[in-house]
Amino acid sequence: MSTSRPTVGALVLLDANTLYPIRLCDFFLTAGTVGLIAKPVLSEEILAEAQRNVTADRADLGEDRIKRPFDAVRTATSGGDDPIPSDTSTPPSSTRRTATSSPPFATH
Repeated sequence: MSTSRPTVGALVLLDANTLYPIRLCDFFLTAGTVGLIAKPVLSEEILAEAQRNVTADRADLGEDRIKRPFDAVRTATSGGDDPIPSDTSTPPSSTRRTATSSPPFATH
């Protein structure tokens, strides 16, 4: 088992589907905090997309209850506005990683 830590300065882009369900989001944020993965980053657009998805699926929860966890994610990730490299110093696509998830949806 490798005990090496993620490369210093490396980023893991969290996509909207890693923020909902919140348990998956918590896993990635915790893993980043304790150094199991590189620094997790996301954009305000990604946060907004995830929040829209939760609102569409669970409007019964109410706006405040839906907004609260996303505000916590914004706080944990410097407001969701960490710069995502787009210049020529970005690693080649073969070495870039995006954390995504496609959880199955329960049918009622």
